[in-house]
Amino acid sequence: MKRCPHCAAENLPGADVCDHCGSDLAGLDIPEAEGGFRGRLLTARLGDLKLSPAVVAAPEDTVSRAVERMREARSGCVLVFRDGELAGLFNERDLLTHPFGRLLRY
Repeated sequence: MKRCPHCAAENLPGADVCDHCGSDLAGLDIPEAEGGFRGRLLTARLGDLKLSPAVVAAPEDTVSRAVERMREARSGCVLVFRDGELAGLFNERDLLTHPFGRLLRY
C-alpha cells in the first residue's frame, strides 16, 4: 500500500492521487539511491561496468559452434545477428530445454 504523506490514508500501489484527500502521490514509490549494494545497483551505469565483449553468431552457425563460442568466452549466451541486426538469443537454457532437432529455427 502507498501511504499519503499528507493525510496518512492508505492507497493502492501505483496510485498517483490520494483517494482520501486528493494529494499528489506521483513519484513517492520511485526507489531512491542508498548506500552499499542497493545504492550502487540503482545508480550504476552499464558503461561504468567491466563488461566482456558479446559472443555473437549467425543463424547459419551450428548449435555446437555456438556452444563452443560460449565455452571459450565463459558466457551463458550467444547473440544471434542476421544482416547486422539482432535476430535472437541462444542461451544455456535453450540448449537444455529444446528437443534436439528443433533448436531455435530462425
